[in-house]
Amino acid sequence: MQRIGVLGASFNPPTIGHQDVINQALPFFDEILLVPSVSHPFRKVLAPIHHRLEMLKIFIENWQKSIVPIKIMNIEETMQKSRQEPGPIYTYDVLSALTELYQSYQKPFQIHFILGPDIFSTEVWHKFHRYREIEEKWPLFIAKENIHVHSSLVREICVKYAKEPLLRRNELIHLVGKPMTDYIEWHGLYREENALKDMEISKFNAV
Repeated sequence: MQRIGVLGASFNPPTIGHQDVINQALPFFDEILLVPSVSHPFRKVLAPIHHRLEMLKIFIENWQKSIVPIKIMNIEETMQKSRQEPGPIYTYDVLSALTELYQSYQKPFQIHFILGPDIFSTEVWHKFHRYREIEEKWPLFIAKENIHVHSSLVREICVKYAKEPLLRRNELIHLVGKPMTDYIEWHGLYREENALKDMEISKFNAV
């Protein structure tokens, strides 16, 4: 049976924190899917989805020699476009859509939902739409927080050192690596003050 791990987040941007979570999950799965949020229910400011998808492509280069495939699954955008009326896309709905997709392949599989310890805390997890049903239908993989680096820290540095490019670049390299830093710098991402309007819970992991 194929074991599939699903990690959903805003990836705004992907960081070494996300990288550590994936590294913890790799030994337990045959495939890992990265599902970026298209939007945020709490009006969290996100970089445009096309930028976050490009950054995810850079991000997964960290595992180019991995025997476990790591794939970007932009399913939320597909679901959003197929709806007649706008509205939130819930975690439960995303996992259901992925389950339906893999059922069409007609091969045995099991989807697991990958979570960080901050998300699995009671006050956060219980905010998920139909969280009990998620627990019943899809096994949870709870990662440890070995590296305390969140995307919000990257955005804070971009704003704080907006006029100090060398210092900003050096700080970013430690958090997201050189290729990702090059992309962020080239496109001038996260330098506006509204980049700090944030919630610590990503859209995919909050509803």
